[in-house]
Parts: sequence; C-alpha cells; structure tokens
Amino acid sequence: MINVAGNTDNYYDLNSFSDLSDSIADDIANRTCNYKPSTDFYPCEMEAIAADLIFVVDVSKKFTDVYAQAVTGFISNYLKPYTFGKDGVQAALVTYSKVADVAISLTAAKSYNQFMQQVNDSLKDGPSGTERYIYNALDTVLFHVLTESNGFRPEAAHSIFVFTADCFTGPDPVATAQAIRAKNTNLYMISLGSPFGFWKETLDISGDPQNLFEVPTAPEVILPNFLPKVAWRALCSGTPSLNSTQPN
Repeated sequence: MINVAGNTDNYYDLNSFSDLSDSIADDIANRTCNYKPSTDFYPCEMEAIAADLIFVVDVSKKFTDVYAQAVTGFISNYLKPYTFGKDGVQAALVTYSKVADVAISLTAAKSYNQFMQQVNDSLKDGPSGTERYIYNALDTVLFHVLTESNGFRPEAAHSIFVFTADCFTGPDPVATAQAIRAKNTNLYMISLGSPFGFWKETLDISGDPQNLFEVPTAPEVILPNFLPKVAWRALCSGTPSLNSTQPN
C-alpha cells in the first residue's frame, strides 16, 4: 500500500471508517488544496442570520456526475446551520450552459429540505451543450434574482457562489460582475477539475483573489466538507442578524 501511495506521509492505516477523524481529513485537505483548518468558529452561531445566497452552476458537458455530487454536497452542508426562510436565509439556484435559467428563485423554497430536493431535481439530468455563457448567468442573477420583486432583501447579507467546470465562452462578463458586487454582494468563483489557466478571468469576476478557489481533485470531498467552513467565516463578519444578540 505504501508503494501505491508513494510515501509514508500519504499512507493512513485505519481500522474502520469511523477512524477518519477531522484531523486526518484536515491533513488530506491541506495537502490537496492548501486548506487551513480553523476551530474558532461554530456554525450554530449563525442560525439567526438574514442572508440571500445564490448558487450559480455550470451545467455544460464538463459538469460530470461527480461535480453534481460535490456541488450538491457543498450547498447542503453550507445551508444546514441556518434558519431557512423569509425570516432567515433564502437561497436561489441558477444553472447555465448556452443559456441561463433561474432553476430556483429566492422565494421558491420554504424549507431547507424543500430547497435541497429542488437542487437535486435541477442537477440530476446531467450536463448539456459545450458552451459556457457565464455572462448570461450573471445577467440572469443581476436582473432576475437580485431584485426586490423576486424576493431579494437589500438589508440582508448576500453571497454568490459560481461553480465552473471549464473556461468561459461568449461576451465579457466583467461589467455585470462589477454591478453585482456593487449591490454589497460577495462573488465567489470556484473552478472544478484541472486548472484551466484562466485565473485572470475569474479574478476579474470575483474582484478579489481571496474569493477564488480551485478544486483540482476530489471535489466530492473538498467542496462539501471544507469550503463550507470558508463560506461560513466569510459570511460571519458584519452579517445582519434577526435578533439583537450578537454571537459571542
């Protein structure tokens, strides 16, 4: 087994799956994507946060079943700690290939379970097409999701997570991304699979290197188990709360 792993640092001798502790998982994550674990934040502190969260998913042919599993796991684990609904966290899903669709609007789901069922239904049909018109996806977010008539709350916190499985096609999306960020909205870019060499493009969209994440391997592990921790911490600071008591 050591010969397969390549060296003893990559070999873990466990008696059962229950031995896969957080420390081992953190070590593996750190080796694969420079993840830095933190124990100074607890998701339960965030239950009463008011936030509008939008997940934008590339469903072109590069979006494999593994990516669908990874993105679904990320969304599920990210939303679990929150109070879901109009008095807490609202969530939307936008999918894009050649065209973009609001698969789930901010007010479509009344509970976490209902939203996750809708996510599963939206992503289960597999990829379609080869184009990846992210500009269309961001236009859809700006004009059809981030509007008060569609449930957007300007006084709440806002985060958008864009999952891409390849480079982009179509017109330049940067101006739309700037307009989105002008709405006091954090925009995160998460690239799945091998690095594609379009770091500059993703930086221009996100506006900040800290909002870029590359997941070259094991997305089904890294996305659900580690990136939610980053997202929790990012949303924690200065986020509106539904009560007057701030977390300790």
